Amino acid sequence: TSSSPNNEKFHDKDALPIGAKVGEFEIRGHIGRGGFGIVYLALDPSLHREVALKEYMPDEFAIRGSNSKVIIKSEQHKEAFQIGLRSFVNEAQLLARFNHPSFAKIHRFWEENDTAYIAMEYCQGKTFKEKLCELKKLKKLPDEVWLKKILSHLLDALDILHSENCLHRDISPDNILF
Repeated sequence: TSSSPNNEKFHDKDALPIGAKVGEFEIRGHIGRGGFGIVYLALDPSLHREVALKEYMPDEFAIRGSNSKVIIKSEQHKEAFQIGLRSFVNEAQLLARFNHPSFAKIHRFWEENDTAYIAMEYCQGKTFKEKLCELKKLKKLPDEVWLKKILSHLLDALDILHSENCLHRDISPDNILF
């Protein structure tokens, strides 16, 4: 999970600030935000490496409190928040079992700030969406060989997920990283 930190464009009142500490990790940048979470670039000081730090922070159900804790917006959202949190935990546990080049490596999972975090391999690269935009600017269409190579890796990863009775549910050009 990850492309490049996007600090100059990233203005999210619910994101942890650069320099904040979560567990033993220090937030170094903001990578992105989805409907159910925020992904940060963080430093793992014990191993002197950067990691992608995924935080469960569903914008529909929660906000950030002044003390870094995640606060559920209202009692009516509590059950949905808890279901999402369990799903987040299950995702971490499932992905941690895989040792495949198409999956980012999970380093650690924990709960803090009334939410949960996944520290995972920080992979730099361009997304499929960015590659397609580059090709479009060059007025070049991807050829069959290029597409088959990409699809081969993608389908191999999906086969592994499906063999564990798991559905991805969020495959999109901006979630596929080169």
